[in-house]
Amino acid sequence: MKKTKVLRLLLCGLICLGFYSCTKDKVPLTDENELNKWEFISGTYKVYDINNGSFLYEMTIDHIYNTLDDSDSLKFSNYGNLFSFTKYQSKASNIPNFYINIGSQNPILDKYGKRWHLFQETDFNFNVLNNDTIILKYHRENMLYYISDLVQFYDTTIIEIAVKQ
Repeated sequence: MKKTKVLRLLLCGLICLGFYSCTKDKVPLTDENELNKWEFISGTYKVYDINNGSFLYEMTIDHIYNTLDDSDSLKFSNYGNLFSFTKYQSKASNIPNFYINIGSQNPILDKYGKRWHLFQETDFNFNVLNNDTIILKYHRENMLYYISDLVQFYDTTIIEIAVKQ
């Protein structure tokens, strides 16, 4: 009887040891699995009017990495519902981490072939990805081109909300 108790205890111990030894090893995330900030910014955005929240258009932002000079650019498609362009993104430390630089594009052709001067306002409270939202602020004008392009004069600052999908 003592042998049976010892064997049962030994069997229970081995079973318990087996359960504890069969746990899956946790694999820590490596840097290769983590997105850099430009890849995190990339995506499709729905853009809304800041005043009434109505849907305006859809825009995409794609990350482009240049291995030759270790630089990052963002390709904007349908920005402002008119423009597609690519802009180098600065690695300067004095700007917010998820700041999106659209710079100054002059001239830039819209999807109708008309020329514009497009530039961002340099207020760091705008054009920064915060969670999944960017409050876009940019200026669009055609002062140099409206007569020769035969269009109405346009000069305004635009504020919109872009939400990542």
